[in-house]
Amino acid sequence: MSRRLPVLVIGLFLFAGCGSKSDKEAIQDVWKVVSSEEGGHSPTDPRKKSLCLVDAEVGLFTLYADESPTRLTFKMKIDPAKSPKQIDLDWDGLVQPGIYELKGDDLKICYDQAGKTRPADYKTSAGDKVLLLVLKRKKI
Repeated sequence: MSRRLPVLVIGLFLFAGCGSKSDKEAIQDVWKVVSSEEGGHSPTDPRKKSLCLVDAEVGLFTLYADESPTRLTFKMKIDPAKSPKQIDLDWDGLVQPGIYELKGDDLKICYDQAGKTRPADYKTSAGDKVLLLVLKRKKI
């Protein structure tokens, strides 16, 4: 029995790699904030301890700030057909347009917190309300 387990695990791993997941499936997970940038600055703030829970099936993006009970929950819509891929985060009626890039266990989200314009690139500038989050899939 113990010899069958590694073969089963390897088989499941290979099967899981067959066919590509849609972004809606692949983005759904728990993510750890690796870095952030806002207004042209990369603060050494508590965001690095933050976690994001993405539930694309329900359409929710939840940011748990620095391992505290504080959380922000956004309604989320993605459009992977656009270039760059688009994400809209709706926080209490304020739609914050953004873009995202999903590559394996790495996710970048860049969005305008003021809800004015969709960023064209993954960068921020002094004085703007654009937030760039770089996330890594949290291994559980």
